[in-house]
Amino acid sequence: MLPCNVTEPSNGTEVVVDCTETNLKYIPPGIPQETTNLTLTINHIHSLNSSSFHGLDNLTEIDFSHLFLWDVWYIYHFLRAKLKGYKRISSPGAEYDAFVIYDKEDSAVIEWVMKEMSVQLETSGDRRLTLCLEDRDWIPGCPLIHNLSQSIHKSKRTVFILTNRYIKSGNFKTAFYMANQKLMDEKDDVIILIFLEKVRGGGFPHHTAAESFIFYSLCQRVSDFIKMGDKPDISEVQAFDKSKLKKTETQEKNTLPTKETIEQEKSA
Repeated sequence: MLPCNVTEPSNGTEVVVDCTETNLKYIPPGIPQETTNLTLTINHIHSLNSSSFHGLDNLTEIDFSHLFLWDVWYIYHFLRAKLKGYKRISSPGAEYDAFVIYDKEDSAVIEWVMKEMSVQLETSGDRRLTLCLEDRDWIPGCPLIHNLSQSIHKSKRTVFILTNRYIKSGNFKTAFYMANQKLMDEKDDVIILIFLEKVRGGGFPHHTAAESFIFYSLCQRVSDFIKMGDKPDISEVQAFDKSKLKKTETQEKNTLPTKETIEQEKSA
C-alpha cells in the first residue's frame, strides 16, 4: 500500500502525491503513473537516480527538501570527492563536452545561450566543444527526469547558467542534485557555474543547510565559476578556460594546497 496521500484537483490536469514525513528510505512502489507533482520532504532517502522514477512519465515537479540522511550523506561524499582530488575519469558514455542547463522561462537567457554562448563555444577557436542543449537536443515528449539524467551522465561537465530567479526554481534544484550525484560517483569536479547576475539575499533561500553548503562550497572554487555583468558578453565565456571542459581521461590527481600557498592567496 502506498504510504502517501494522492490528490487529484477538480480540473484533472495535475495529480499530486504527498509523501511528507513517511519515513521513506527509497521511492515507494505504487505511485500512480499519471503523477505530476511528487513531494518527498522530511524522509530518509539517501540515493536517487532516474530509475527511481521509472514509469512516472508525467512528473513535472519533485520536492526533495529536508531529506535527513540525504543531507548528511551528501555532505560526507561531497567532502570526500573534494579531498581526494582529481582521479582518472573514463567517461564511457560521454557524448558531449558539457550539458548546459538554464532557465527555460527567461527569454533573454534562452536567446543568449542559443544565439551567442553555444555558437561561440561550438564553432569558434581551436577547441570546439560539443554541447547538450535542452532546446535542441532533448527528446520531445520524454519525461523531464529521464532527459535530465541522460544529459548529465552523457556529458563530461554540467554548466549551470544562473540567475536569481532560476536558483529559486524546482528545476534547478532537481538538476543540481543529479549533477552532484555524478560528482560523488566519479569523485571529480563535474560542475561549472556561470552567474549572469549577482546572487541576492543569501543566494540560496528556502533550501536545506546541506544544499547551501554544497552550493557555496562550489562557489569557493574560482576555477569552477565565472561572474558576468548585467549584460552578458560572450567574450567573458570565451576567456573562461575551455580546458575545464576538456580535462577528462588524462587528468592527474591534484594535491591539496600547502599552508604556504593558502597564505599567499590570502595576501594576494
